Amino acid sequence: MRPLPARLRERPLIIHNAAAGTSRRRLLTAVVGQLHRRGATITVKTAHSVGENARLAREAVVSGGHDVVVAAGGDSTIRGTAVGLLDSPLPLGVIPVGTGNVLAAEIGLKQHADIIADYLMTGPAKSISGGLANGEPFFLMAGAGFDGGVIANLNDAVKRRVGKFAYTIPVMKALGRKLPDLSVEVDGVSHHARWVIVAKAKHYGGAFVLSPSSSLSDQGFTTILFRPATRLGLARQLLRLSAGRLEGASDVTFLRGNRIGIA
Repeated sequence: MRPLPARLRERPLIIHNAAAGTSRRRLLTAVVGQLHRRGATITVKTAHSVGENARLAREAVVSGGHDVVVAAGGDSTIRGTAVGLLDSPLPLGVIPVGTGNVLAAEIGLKQHADIIADYLMTGPAKSISGGLANGEPFFLMAGAGFDGGVIANLNDAVKRRVGKFAYTIPVMKALGRKLPDLSVEVDGVSHHARWVIVAKAKHYGGAFVLSPSSSLSDQGFTTILFRPATRLGLARQLLRLSAGRLEGASDVTFLRGNRIGIA
């Protein structure tokens, strides 16, 4: 991932996730203060959905009034904003104030206001490669099976109140269901799995290491095939994932590829 030449950015548009909790907004407020002290002219807009993130980012491109668009939220906020910047010259900045901050972990961004302000104004921009899942762009990962069941049962209102603890009940419900049978095709070769993640990123769910060899700059994908024989086996895989020891598990396979189909 070769960095593009760094230049001073003094006119940021910050698109803020309206659902972010009060404690997370403190970091945003601190970053805005640091940017003001550095002489930046800042515009902050609030978005209530991924679609609104994309729309505000596109409007920034058309207006020509900003030299960086900053997503202040979690990975969903970042994805929506990035979609609005596709094929534009404006760089995307990040203020990690979401429940999950996989991209921040991926680029090693610390939650310190002065560090973030420096990075937004003078840090190098880097080109990354994304993918399409059912026609929708993604930049970190896409999944089918277990984590799809977790997300389907996640209560956003509870998530806003308690953060990552909101995943506890959805995870337990997903662990209690019958394991699905998935047919996965990677570059024309068929495979079987119970759960699949197609990854561009090393991290998962924040700081957990999922795929150590993955890189945002890679043109292809790492497909992780989970093949537990039982629900207890799935629970063991989750424990290995949380410990960063997924590689080496006998019932988990890592494959490189460019085109992946899941049915």
